[in-house]
Amino acid sequence: MKRTNSIVPLILGIIGGVFAILGGTLSTFCAEVANAAGESKFLVWGYLALGAGILGLVGGCIARKTGVGLLLMIIAAIIEIICVIFLGFIWTLVVGAALFVIGGIVGFVLHS
Repeated sequence: MKRTNSIVPLILGIIGGVFAILGGTLSTFCAEVANAAGESKFLVWGYLALGAGILGLVGGCIARKTGVGLLLMIIAAIIEIICVIFLGFIWTLVVGAALFVIGGIVGFVLHS
């Protein structure tokens, strides 16, 4: 894939990554509290949300150089949406997923 001159995927990936990492950290903290009460199933989803935020941030940072970054952003958005379904509505995860999707789509449109 060719390199794009637009910084839109980069900016949306970084901002979305910050929101998603914040939401992943908060959901992981809440999941740790739930784990202490005996509900360990939330812990996996909390760490998965945190990992997806990091994945989307990395994807946003490399999105201008390769198309792989755009794919990472879309994958991170899908994981974030799945985590929102299982963890409940956490607005930072939703904002992060939305920015990942928008940045990924804009990047794919500009690459073609």
